[in-house]
Amino acid sequence: MAPPGPDAHSGRASRPAPWPALRVRTVTYERELPHLKHAATLGLTYQTLQARKSGFDDVLFVGRDGFVREGSVWNAAFWDGEQVLWPDAPVLPGITMQLLQAALTRVGVPWSTRRLTTGDLPALRAAAATNSHCPNQPLAAIDRVLFPGGDTGLTEVLAAAWAEVPWDSV
Repeated sequence: MAPPGPDAHSGRASRPAPWPALRVRTVTYERELPHLKHAATLGLTYQTLQARKSGFDDVLFVGRDGFVREGSVWNAAFWDGEQVLWPDAPVLPGITMQLLQAALTRVGVPWSTRRLTTGDLPALRAAAATNSHCPNQPLAAIDRVLFPGGDTGLTEVLAAAWAEVPWDSV
C-alpha cells in the first residue's frame, strides 16, 4: 500500500497509517554527537545499506554499552501493553518523537523512557519507527524477535496522539 498523501487543507499526512511493517536488524553503532542533527551520516547510511543487502528493511542501533538507541533516521518506540516506551540512551531527540511525547501526555497515554537491551525486546508487545514521514510505522521484527501485528495498540496510540498535535501555519 502506498503511504498516505498530504491532506489538501493542512498539508500533513491525511492518516498516519497503515505503512508497511519493517523488518530491522540491530547493529552496534553510535552516532557522533547523537543529540545534534548534523551532516555526518556516512556511518548510519553504510549500516542501513548493509542491512538492506542482508534482506532487512532498515537498522536499529545498539550502543557499545548494549542499550537500544535509535533507527537510521527514526526514533524507536515500544509498547508493553500499558505504556509507550522510548529508549533511554544517547539519541537524536527527533521532532516527531518530541511532539508525540507531548501529545501522549495531553491525551492521557502513559509513556516513559527506559534503558532497553535486545534481551528486553521479546517481552514487549509492539515496536514502531517514528519520524517526520510516518509517526507510527510498525516494526514487524527486530532481528529474530517478531512483532506479528496482533497487538496494534502502539500504532493506534501513536496515530491518536499524532492527530492531536497542533499544527502551525507557515
